[in-house]
Amino acid sequence: MKQRGTLAALILAVLPQRAVAHDAFGDLGPFYQTFLHPLADPMQALLVVAAAVVLAVQPIASVRVAFPALAIGAGLALVARMVLPVPEPGPALVALMVIGAAAVGVLCLRPGPVATGLLAMALGSAAALPIDLAKGGALAATLTLAGGAAGVGFATLFFWGALDLASRRISPLAPRVAGAWLAAIGMMMAALPA
Repeated sequence: MKQRGTLAALILAVLPQRAVAHDAFGDLGPFYQTFLHPLADPMQALLVVAAAVVLAVQPIASVRVAFPALAIGAGLALVARMVLPVPEPGPALVALMVIGAAAVGVLCLRPGPVATGLLAMALGSAAALPIDLAKGGALAATLTLAGGAAGVGFATLFFWGALDLASRRISPLAPRVAGAWLAAIGMMMAALPA
């Protein structure tokens, strides 16, 4: 019995299989595929966490402006990508944006609602650009747009909520600590060859 299991494992290991490196969730359709994309793309997740760190050190009045700006930026980036050949940001640009957002978090900078909104919009736009656009007509494009913008928004909201909860329950320094870790990750990314 043990020999059959070993033989089956060897056959499966040797047989060529289709590469599914970017197919983390299977075929969920354009909305859910793009909605869950921040969980499958590390650079997109870094940008989302960077936006959450920025929001976590802002007063609620700035967050009320910045959070919708982030989702709008993600949607506008996807629209731009649908009509123009807009490339996704490379590792160097992502590292620079992450380090900048981490500096805002670590230094607890509060530039005001408008500047925070513009920063959140830039981070949301950059986070949306790695999303693969669905083929298949206007409905698929609309679902991709809605799922991508909602995914970036909800992922940011989740991490912002976690940082806000940690700052209330554990220590008010939690967003700064997260910003320091984010800065370290961004610096390591910037140091790696492209």
